[in-house]
Amino acid sequence: MHLRKTGGVSDLSKCIENNLKQKVPNIEQRLILAISDCVAASLTTKSVNSYEWINVLPNICTKKAQESRIRRLLKNKKITLADFMKNFVREIVDIQPYHPSRLFIQNKMC
Repeated sequence: MHLRKTGGVSDLSKCIENNLKQKVPNIEQRLILAISDCVAASLTTKSVNSYEWINVLPNICTKKAQESRIRRLLKNKKITLADFMKNFVREIVDIQPYHPSRLFIQNKMC
């Protein structure tokens, strides 16, 4: 799902894409593009509701097709939290300025 043609969240998405390419180099390019679009949409809408993401993603296909693409991405077995978080934990700890010993990272989905 590469939805980044025009407008929407393209600048933020491109920044996230570049970061993912550096931190998670072993993942497929199409997944990086899809993940960066969805993360940018979730940050822009400040919501985990994927139906709200559709409103800020570029309109290159129908809303129904965008819903399907997001749903397939979220169900993709190639994307695991552990694979992504292990690449970002050190950076998160380094930017935690006050009490690094009090930073809790939970590695499970609820």
